[in-house]
Amino acid sequence: MPLISEHEISAGGPVIMMQICNEIGVFSWLAKQGDYSNAVKDRFISYLSHKFAGIAEVNSLWGTDYKDFSSIELPPDGKLPYESKGDRSRNFEWHLFLANLLWRLS
Repeated sequence: MPLISEHEISAGGPVIMMQICNEIGVFSWLAKQGDYSNAVKDRFISYLSHKFAGIAEVNSLWGTDYKDFSSIELPPDGKLPYESKGDRSRNFEWHLFLANLLWRLS
């Protein structure tokens, strides 16, 4: 920011305004890495448990055999290939979750 402030119009420079990047998580997306912290995983699980009627519905749609929502793992981080319909399904829901989360934050 000191570099910018030295060139602001009030200091005789050409910069009249600056916008801070409003793309939340853009660097994570570009790096193909999501936030895999426990706090985000808990929010993802909560999102899924509110979206689906029960774990049986998830298992039926995803071709998985989770015993409860808390046993669902986050999707592969983009570095590993998808090995199953469950991987692709979790990834799809992960992106819907992130879009929903970002929409609520905006």
